[in-house]
Amino acid sequence: FVFAKDRSELFHKANDTLNLVHCYMMANKLHINAGKSCYIEFSKHHAPPPSTDSNHSTDVPELCINGLPLQNVESTKFLGVTIDKNLNWDAHRTKLIKKLATSSGILNRIKDNVPEELHKDLYHTLFESHLTYGITVWGGVSETKLEPLF
Repeated sequence: FVFAKDRSELFHKANDTLNLVHCYMMANKLHINAGKSCYIEFSKHHAPPPSTDSNHSTDVPELCINGLPLQNVESTKFLGVTIDKNLNWDAHRTKLIKKLATSSGILNRIKDNVPEELHKDLYHTLFESHLTYGITVWGGVSETKLEPLF
């Protein structure tokens, strides 16, 4: 994480850090795939959108690795957990709800063709594994946000 009092300082510090990371990677004969890399700008305050007024600059600072710009994203998947810029886990929960709905449909279609003693194993395979993965990170949200999952 890189933090600063204003965006200009933030992007300057972040680019300095990325240059150091790039130098380390090159020294150790490692490679960063800039095409698969992105960044999220977290903030306590909502930043105003870039001005389209001709009197104001519309230059948005860039983060780069080895001269290649990184994409600024609203959310990204990291180690199987979707992180969003507000850290409210809405994007992760939405993807999880879709995944569980798909699993529910599969289970409903095959339940009559699978012995009853395997139903519990299927539940653990198709539901519990997805629900419990990363729950220490995203599971602290309010009960109302968790309701659609259970």
